[in-house]
Amino acid sequence: MRKYDYTGKVVYMGIDVHKKTYACVSICEGEIVKKDTMQADPASLISYIKNQFAGANVET
Repeated sequence: MRKYDYTGKVVYMGIDVHKKTYACVSICEGEIVKKDTMQADPASLISYIKNQFAGANVET
């Protein structure tokens, strides 16, 4: 699977926060680029954003 280069792009991320999980949808250039669910842990969310969208300006 090819990793997309988000350098210099704006990524909009919607986060649905629940007690045990976060559901995230990310949009770049008008298209949904990722949908993920993860454990509800702020450190994990920050790590996910840094790993998946390196170089991007992420707006929530």
